[in-house]
Amino acid sequence: MSNGRNNHTASAPRRRSIRKRAAVCVTVAALAAPSVALACHGSSGGSPTPAGSGSGSTSGSGSTSTSQVSNGLIAFERTSGSFGISSLNPNVGNIANTLTGLLDGSTQLTDYPVWSPDGQRIAFAGATSGASAQQIYVMNADGTNVSQLTHSVQNNIGGLAWSPDGKEIAFTKETTPNVGDIYAVDVVKGSERQITSSTADDRNPTWSPDGNYIAFQSNRGGKYDIYRVDAHPTTDGSEQGLADLTPGTDASNEVSPDYSPDGNSIMFASDRDNANYDVYMQPVSGTGTITRLTSAQGASPRFSPDGQKFVFVSTRSGEQDAYTQPLASDAKGNVRATDVSGSAGAVDHPDWQAVITTSSSPAASSSPPASSSPSSTPVDQFRGKPGCGPKKSDGFNASGYHMGPPGNGPGRINCPA
Repeated sequence: MSNGRNNHTASAPRRRSIRKRAAVCVTVAALAAPSVALACHGSSGGSPTPAGSGSGSTSGSGSTSTSQVSNGLIAFERTSGSFGISSLNPNVGNIANTLTGLLDGSTQLTDYPVWSPDGQRIAFAGATSGASAQQIYVMNADGTNVSQLTHSVQNNIGGLAWSPDGKEIAFTKETTPNVGDIYAVDVVKGSERQITSSTADDRNPTWSPDGNYIAFQSNRGGKYDIYRVDAHPTTDGSEQGLADLTPGTDASNEVSPDYSPDGNSIMFASDRDNANYDVYMQPVSGTGTITRLTSAQGASPRFSPDGQKFVFVSTRSGEQDAYTQPLASDAKGNVRATDVSGSAGAVDHPDWQAVITTSSSPAASSSPPASSSPSSTPVDQFRGKPGCGPKKSDGFNASGYHMGPPGNGPGRINCPA
């Protein structure tokens, strides 16, 4: 499990190798020892409505259109002989789709998936055969139409984050080996601009829901803290509005930040209470109560689009899997979403898709209103037996877990061979 520094698992050898990364990231397997160490997700469309609320607009005919955001699929990085990206329905819990495997026949990784704000596309990092460094790629939600976005990256990249308006993707670019700065790339033009310019290691950017700030982790103070900076400085790399959101004199590290959909809180992983990383949440102001959300290892946390849950990775089961959990205590309802037992790999860097549905209500009249239905609904990407995706040629374990009816715990799905 990654702590967010170079963000990769220790349960399997890291890539065939573009270049070996130093221990800039603590994985779950390494969390037992002290160590220093990506919520709107979507395309060029506008940002989704904040969780739990609807936004209304009135058309020329007088009808009112309301958009609602709900939780969709979870995309994640996995290893099964090679690094790849898969997606699953967390309400069912089996690994339904392998979205990417190898690019152009290479054995290089594809990782760091992040959903566009409208939930229609996924950005990720990847490298083709013979490439000297990763690039950013974009694909449709079903893994089709893969296109390369960046071309100038000379060193490794990671920690992607799509802007709320869908126009840019923030990412970590290593300006020197194992030392990153935050950049943003235009999704249409491919032009880049620099956000941070420190001699320290800056990684894992996340946008505030209003698009005004980018939070990230940095060891510029000697340990990793969560910092915030203006997303649109007057001069590239000037670091306007820089603030430490997790200041303190202790030696703990805070990594892998994520803004809540309402912009009021920020979630991160930290080793502040013991040698293991767990998930915490605090007010975005940097003051106020810090709430511990997990107590049996947790890293790479991401809010659900509706703001009611979060997804994270943990080795609590003995394997590195993804879990979902309500924003309550660790004892209440964390559900294992993936099961990598029997496969050569692990799960990391999960990201939750926003599903936006729009319904129209007619203007008030003396006659009964016509019934309205969503103008767009989630696309069912699952095939075959309900709850079971097609068996993949790479033999990746298709078993998983699902949440049972109210009052029942999670149940296991064993898909047919």
